[in-house]
Amino acid sequence: MAVGHQRFTEAQRLLVPEPDPVDAKPFMEREWARRKTEARWWQRGRQREIRREARDYGERRAVDTYVRAQRDQQERQSLADAQWDDLCRGERSAVTTAIFDVFRDSPSQVVAVDACGSEATIGVLLPGPQVLPEKMPHTTPTGRLSAKAWPKTEFNEAYAGLLGAHLVAASRRTWAAAPSLMQLRIIGLREADVRREVLFDVEICRADGGWNSDDWGASVLGEARRGLNRVGKSREVRAWAEGDLSPDVPLLLRRSKRS
Repeated sequence: MAVGHQRFTEAQRLLVPEPDPVDAKPFMEREWARRKTEARWWQRGRQREIRREARDYGERRAVDTYVRAQRDQQERQSLADAQWDDLCRGERSAVTTAIFDVFRDSPSQVVAVDACGSEATIGVLLPGPQVLPEKMPHTTPTGRLSAKAWPKTEFNEAYAGLLGAHLVAASRRTWAAAPSLMQLRIIGLREADVRREVLFDVEICRADGGWNSDDWGASVLGEARRGLNRVGKSREVRAWAEGDLSPDVPLLLRRSKRS
């Protein structure tokens, strides 16, 4: 699925560009326009003097403006370097902000983050099965493209594949945004009538590298202890009962309450 094919640019240290040299001519022209009435048209010597003073003024203003721009660039670079250092060190606020930022344009919304150092736990709000098309693609015996009603098993398999694709995308986004993170716990959530329910709770390691494969998410959700809860002959995806969850998950659910 398309969401599972996405790749993301890794976070990098921000380089604030050096300011361009400042042209003195506009300052000189404005100063000349302001002072030229100080000399009558026949006072050639005085006019030359005013022009010389306007040129000197313009050059000083250009230098001063450039120095201020350099100082501003250096201050902004120092701030960017400090923020980058915080992110690389795994400072809690920096990593949390980076994760929320990278998910702003994601189809799966991050609703809770607990990150510090090399580890993070994120709660990701995932789509329900209603996002799948009403019918599945189908080819008739004569080779004509068509559509037909989903068999239950295939529908549930398609939904499980979609959740796996979201897991892949969420891991890639997070690894790209936060270079300090080595261990990641992703809790997949889904909106229910009056609360959010847990679809999976898995832990992954950056060093495993499996998240580079588009099919990796489905494998993890099929093998992890609290991967997808598949039930019945058609292997429907159901939420985990609260009693089957880790003790800290209810706290995360409360923190992720809808605003």
